[in-house]
This record gives sequence, C-alpha cells and structure tokens, in this order.
Amino acid sequence: MRMRAADDLGSRLNIAALLLVLIIVPLASGTEMHVILPRAGVAVAMVAMFVFNVRFKSPGVVMRLFLWLGLIWFLYGGIGLLWAPSLATGSKQLIAIFIGIASSVVIATLIPSSDMAVNWARKAWIVAFLITIPIAVHEIRTDQHRPSSVVEHVESGGAQSVAGKFAAVTFGNRNNYASFICMVFPAVLIEAISSRKAVLVLVYFGIAATALVLVAIDASRLGIVTLVLQLMVVWWLAGKNKTFLFRVLAISLLIAGYLAVAASQYTQIKLESTVSGDDQSLAQRFEYSLRGLQLAADSGGMGVGAGGYNQDAANGLLESAHDVWVEIAADYGVIIFTGMVFVLLLGLRRLHKAVFAARRLHHQFHPDALYGFLLAISLPGIGVMNSSCITSAQFWAMIGMVVGLASIVEIPSSSFAYRVPVGSFQEESY
Repeated sequence: MRMRAADDLGSRLNIAALLLVLIIVPLASGTEMHVILPRAGVAVAMVAMFVFNVRFKSPGVVMRLFLWLGLIWFLYGGIGLLWAPSLATGSKQLIAIFIGIASSVVIATLIPSSDMAVNWARKAWIVAFLITIPIAVHEIRTDQHRPSSVVEHVESGGAQSVAGKFAAVTFGNRNNYASFICMVFPAVLIEAISSRKAVLVLVYFGIAATALVLVAIDASRLGIVTLVLQLMVVWWLAGKNKTFLFRVLAISLLIAGYLAVAASQYTQIKLESTVSGDDQSLAQRFEYSLRGLQLAADSGGMGVGAGGYNQDAANGLLESAHDVWVEIAADYGVIIFTGMVFVLLLGLRRLHKAVFAARRLHHQFHPDALYGFLLAISLPGIGVMNSSCITSAQFWAMIGMVVGLASIVEIPSSSFAYRVPVGSFQEESY
C-alpha cells in the first residue's frame, strides 16, 4: 500500500510538471487567435488537476492573500460595471482579468508541487522563447511582420528619425515582445548557473545572448535596463556558483549587448533621445500615466470602472495606458491597486529573505528563491514596458510564478528540504 501511495504521489507530481509545460509553452502565441492557446492550456490544466487530485494543501500567506485579492477584484469589478463608461468594454476586460487571475492561481498551485515542477516550468519558458526566435529572425531579415503587428518602421527620436527593423513576432508590437523576453531571461540565467556541464552553460548563454540582442534591436530601453539588472543581480547573489566560465560568459554577454546597440542606428537614436530628454514617446507615456492618475483622482479613488481607461482612449483623448499599475488604479481604484502592490511586495520580501539567508549562511544561492526574486523585481518595469499588460496571459503567468515561488520559501517543511540550505530558513523569522 505504501508503494502504491508513493507511486500515486509521484504520478501527481509528474502531472503537475506536465501541466505547467502545457500552460507556459503556448504563451509563445502572444496575442494571436485572441489568446486562445494559453487559455485552453489553463482550462485543460484545471480539469486535470481535479481529476488527478493535484492541489496546494498548505497555501502560504502570499497565496491566500492573492486568492482573496482575486475574489475581491472580480466582485468589485462586477459592481463597477454599473458606472463603467461601456458595459461591453468593461465586461470583456473583467473576464480577461478573471481568466488571468485563474491562470495565476493554477500556476501558483502547481509550482510548489515538486522540484521537477519548478525545473520544468523554467524550461517551458525557455522553450516558448525558442519558438519565437525563427519568427523574429525572419522579421528582422525581411522586414515582414505578422498581420496582428503594429507596423512602426519609422519612429521619431526627437530631432531625428530613422527607419528601423524590429521583431514583434506574435505579440503585436516590439515592446510587448521585449517584455516577454524579460520574463524568460531569469529562467535562462538560473539554468545557466545551475548547470554543471560546460556545454549546457554555453547553450544557455547563447540563448541569453540572443535574448539581449533581440531586445537591443527592438530598441526597448527599459527592456535593456531590465535584462542588465537581472544579470547583475545573479552575478551579485550567486555566491560560490559563479564559476570562471560563468564570469567569462556573463562579461561576453554584456559585450554582445553593447555591440548590438552599436550596430543599430535606430537603437542609438532612441537611447540618445532618452538621455537628452527629447524623446517624444516617453513624453507621450508620461501623459498617459498622468491621465490615468487623473481618472483615479476624479473617481474619488473608486476607479472609473472596468475598461474605463480604454474607453477614455477610444473617445480620442489618448491611447492605451502603457502602464498596468496606473491602469489598475484608474479602472479599479485605490483598494485593488493597493492590494495588488501589497501582495507582490510581500512575495518579494519572502523571496528576498530566502535569497539572502542562503547567501549569508552558506555562500550559495537558493535557485527557486533567486528565480522568483528576479521575476519579482522585474514586474514593475514589465508592467510599464508592455502596452496591454492588464489582459496579457504572459503577465498573469509571471505573477503566478512569483506567487508560487514565494509560497515555496514560505513553507520550510520536510517535503521541500531539498530546496533549502540547512538552517537558512529556520533561523529567519517571518
């Protein structure tokens, strides 16, 4: 009987890993087909979790708060439809958010299931990125893009303008693709520093270099900053895991990024205009954020209702928010915005404690905690980088990863002992 129970447990843990792959890999489809593939993956995963009894038996504080936030958000958003500018627009956005939160909960439930689940999840993000690379190369080489892409061959850089090739792949525009790459990059770095075989380290750094070059070609300034920040944090916190090969390749990666920027006149002009303060696109984004904050203030902090910002944009006042944090505050008010920020900051704190406990006590790195920490510190920038985060399947999947990884370090039980350096969490107060 014990052997059978162990086999059943092992099957459920393997199922959890497979379901994460099923959810994450389709994220490569971006905004194509109205995000049908990622949503179908989540639906299948939910059914399979029920059938195979895969569940999170001991949710931590972060997970419980996120569940409450999702419930309150959906109920308040539904009430807010009474004063939303457009019932149709608001309902569509609220349903998309509900599906996004559901996908976050599914991922956060599956992630703590086993070491295999976390490892497979990281590899699934990498596979999703690899699927997009041939499309990106084709776009850059031919300057031909998907029908769903926003074509922006010429963009003002202040006093100068230049035609620049870019890759949007299946994500609608270059900034959305850059934000997706920033979501994948931490997984690549953790796999690179965790691998014991030199050939695998080389492969992962090759993938990392490709990611950095694509973001540089797409002239995503915030994307470049985010990738460099992630690399520097890994360099700082990896402890004894920084081999000589890792150090050499990390420096080579930065050089590759620099050369990619140097080779792109388009990217150079964008960076120069940013430094000089003559960047029209940044000025527009600042205007959009101010308008969102004004909408939040005019509503008395209650929010203008689901889809209210987008409806305001449809009336010709401005474009989409380009800032998920401002859009949440504008549409759903101070309470939902504060709740979202609090949950994510709490998750970041848990992950931060785990990372620094492992580093201080053992001069090692906790792979799951460091992975989650990299994702968490990248969320603010990604929320601004992506022009439509609030309904993005990729964004909600990333939040699910952060919540799930924070849950792992919240539970220093024997079932997760292999993840935790001995004594690290027991000596930390939560």
